Amino acid sequence: MEFALVFGGFSAFFYFILNTHLENFRDFVRTLENTMAMSIGKFNFGALRAADQMAAWVFFAFSLVVNLVLINMMMAIINMAFEEIKEKNAIYRSKFALLEFIKRSAKEVVGKNRQYVSPIRIRIAR
Repeated sequence: MEFALVFGGFSAFFYFILNTHLENFRDFVRTLENTMAMSIGKFNFGALRAADQMAAWVFFAFSLVVNLVLINMMMAIINMAFEEIKEKNAIYRSKFALLEFIKRSAKEVVGKNRQYVSPIRIRIAR
């Protein structure tokens, strides 16, 4: 959610400042596409700086903020996964129980851990 707010805010800024100067920012959809390309490092900084000096400084801020937000989100995901593993650690205290869990999970993924279910026999009265 926070990435969408930051990304939308910077996209709106780039649209309002650069829509008359650069072809890539003529409409908001192109602006969103180019802002996404800018966030991964694919852009023409010379054209951006020639169009508007202020946009070049805002691009610098955009690069810092987006990278910090993305790193923050990545760290939050890693932290959530770590907490989940810590909670499940109490269940699998011994190494043998953990190995059995891994074997059982692998068999379930491959499909070899199917349990045989006997068919139900129905008697029809004559």
